Order: sequence, then structure tokens, then C-alpha cells
Amino acid sequence: MATDIANRHSRELEQKDRELAAKVAAATLEQVQLKVNTDLEALKQYLPTPEKEAHEAALDIKYLQNRQRKLGGLSEVLSVFS
Repeated sequence: MATDIANRHSRELEQKDRELAAKVAAATLEQVQLKVNTDLEALKQYLPTPEKEAHEAALDIKYLQNRQRKLGGLSEVLSVFS
């Protein structure tokens, strides 16, 4: 009789342990999912928008045009020494 009570009590404790483990696993999964979603939203802010890409391209073109003008003027100066 005492062993039956101890066995039943042991099974009840094991069942509670399994239930708690399942709750912890579910909570952990939910926390991980929330963290991943939050991180994705933060990373999306760093993606360039089409407007930002167009602006950067315009700046690149402006820089290259200025650079070509400066180098073109320099090549004329250097041609004098050739």
C-alpha cells in the first residue's frame, strides 16, 4: 500500500514535471520567435529604399563627373611636360 502511494505520488510529480517542461518550451519558443521578429524589423530599417538608392546613385554620378573633370584638367597639364 505504501509503495502504491509512493508510485502514484512519483507519477504525479513526473506528470507535473512534463507539464512544466512543456510550458517552459512553449514560452522559450515564443520568446525566440518574438526576438527574431524584432530583429528582422530592426534589420529592415537598414535596407535601402528605392529613393535612397536613387539618391546614392545621383551622388555617385556627381562624384564621378567631378573626378573626370579634375583628371581631365590634370592630363592636359601633364601633356605639356611630355
